Amino acid sequence: IGGQKAGVSIEGLTIVGNRASASLQNGFVFYDRADVIYVNDISTYYLNGRSLYLGGALKNSTQSFVRESHFYNMRFFNSGAASAPVFEMASLGTGDSSNSNIVDGIDIYAPYGTGMVFRGNRSGQAIDLISVNQCRIEGLESGTTAADLIQVGDATFPGIVNNIDFNQCQLIDPYTNYAAIHFCSPSGGAFPYQITFDGFIGGGAPNGNGIVISQGRNLYFNISGMNTTGTNLIVGSSANVASPIWINAYGAQSAWTTSIDATSIASVIAPTQHTFP
Repeated sequence: IGGQKAGVSIEGLTIVGNRASASLQNGFVFYDRADVIYVNDISTYYLNGRSLYLGGALKNSTQSFVRESHFYNMRFFNSGAASAPVFEMASLGTGDSSNSNIVDGIDIYAPYGTGMVFRGNRSGQAIDLISVNQCRIEGLESGTTAADLIQVGDATFPGIVNNIDFNQCQLIDPYTNYAAIHFCSPSGGAFPYQITFDGFIGGGAPNGNGIVISQGRNLYFNISGMNTTGTNLIVGSSANVASPIWINAYGAQSAWTTSIDATSIASVIAPTQHTFP
């Protein structure tokens, strides 16, 4: 592994799976440690499992993470499973964390299960310094295997997740009873923090919720549009949520449906106007 851990490139590949398969089907998997990966122009169709699995799979080592890598122009169609997100960036075992990665141009259509997740199983190392640009996730076919479109953190994984920037993201048609984007961690664990999200949440059949903050702090949102049949904003108690939760909906936040715990209201900041020096 010492001689093969850096510099892998994958371009122009498509994998077609079979959703009727009884076995889990993972597409592109980077086991153990991987640095300076370059991925461009890949697609998966009908995989009963993960399309792209980064830093969450142990095979020949006690550590699994991915660093300083770029992932461009990806389309994942009708993939994923209840236990396998379509796109997963994680850290497992010993050593460093997944960090300093760029994801640019990802289209996830009708995920079976979670569309995109960031999580780690070690409290000592943070998954951080990640940029996700031009991300589009559409949960159009509600009733498949529904879950959150994006999940930051995990209710059972104690690893810290911080310093992630989502830019120009479109989260379309979140599934019933689930979120477009969900922030979570184990109760009493390290909350996701220093996360920014810029984009739109809505669609033609947005049956789920919008932003759900079960655990988190220092979260910043620029929302150009919010349209969900479920609750637009859900914020947990101050035992799990800390200031600031900064939301700029360009004045439209007054029309949002919300469920904010009374103990966390002071932590939610919504600017009503813009001023310049």
